[in-house]
Amino acid sequence: MSLIFILGGHPKLSLIEIERHLALSPQVANEKFALFETDSSPHLLQSTLGGTQKIAITLSPAIPNFSPSTLTELIAQDLIASHPTGKLIYGLSVYSTKSIGHPLKSLVEQITPSIKTLLKANQRSARFIVGNGAPLPTVAVSGQGLLSHGGEYLLLESETGIMLAKTIAVQDVDSWAKRDLGRPRRNAKQGMLPPKLARLLLNLAGPITANTIVLDPFCGSGTVLMEAGLMGANTVYASDINPTAVKDTISNLSWLQAEFGQGLPENFRLQAAISPAEKLSETKPDWLGVVDYLVTETTLGTPKQGQETATAIQIELKSLETLYREAFLNLRPLLKPTAIIVIAAPEHIIDNRSFTLPVDLLLHPLGYRSLLPNGPLIYHRPQQKVGRSIWIFKLTDALND
Repeated sequence: MSLIFILGGHPKLSLIEIERHLALSPQVANEKFALFETDSSPHLLQSTLGGTQKIAITLSPAIPNFSPSTLTELIAQDLIASHPTGKLIYGLSVYSTKSIGHPLKSLVEQITPSIKTLLKANQRSARFIVGNGAPLPTVAVSGQGLLSHGGEYLLLESETGIMLAKTIAVQDVDSWAKRDLGRPRRNAKQGMLPPKLARLLLNLAGPITANTIVLDPFCGSGTVLMEAGLMGANTVYASDINPTAVKDTISNLSWLQAEFGQGLPENFRLQAAISPAEKLSETKPDWLGVVDYLVTETTLGTPKQGQETATAIQIELKSLETLYREAFLNLRPLLKPTAIIVIAAPEHIIDNRSFTLPVDLLLHPLGYRSLLPNGPLIYHRPQQKVGRSIWIFKLTDALND
């Protein structure tokens, strides 16, 4: 089955998340979308991935010169066949890496009235959802009834031509927002990891089953562990040096069980400890050698006002290097030999310069090997004072001197 994944605001991150989750390489990939051949359920994939906005099934291969009449017939026929009765609701979205004036936009303008005319000739009433030249947002696709009463049709430009696809799953915006804004404990001073990013970090680690044990040693308010539970992990471990953070995590996980209980494993349980990461293996000896995935956003440093100088940021990052060395040296005994480690470290942009920690250089002597040969993946939203540099590691056989 050929599936189109519409990538999120950080397309490189989104693509690698899909690749690691499916253990596949894309047939086509650019900054807008990726095409994968997979038999996986599109709806299950959409509910699992954090960085994918929509998933669509292809209705045609890439065609160099897609005539307006052929495109009109394909879309009208699919609408009629998939919804034999009732009023049809449909929309068109263009995904192209070229400018807004590209001929693909003109193609949409040509076929829009033709589709409605053809539907009318088949005694079908229809409503067209206008995207105003931009792809339809996920909230419009789900909220306007396109998935249940018609369809969103995607025109996707690849190097070999134009593909036609039909959206079959979109992000559940309400569910993501509820877990982000509706949870009882949120602490802006300690940083607020978005649930979508937490989910993405977990997928970078690998597939999660009931037997997968996930540890977050800088648990904050427990976002990573909330998402791990919803992905199917029976047991999650939380620790933090801050007692309030551990209390917040316990509160948020209890809330999750009450609000999303049907999405959690029946035997879901949280084990929590108040401990600095650099002493956790002594604090919790019963956790030794059992952790499959260590997934964490480490401390991002002091809250930023946006006026910090490059020198001040460099000094702060330097002070974090000792924490990283001591923490990940102590955390290593908790990990299985096959464990995967995903770390979100602070990343600052000042005067168009990036400042971050050399996490690979800090951890390599401790027996961690980076799985990202081209360096970290960057997550940095506009106007964000502190972004994240994201690393993926596995363990080597022994520590290096």
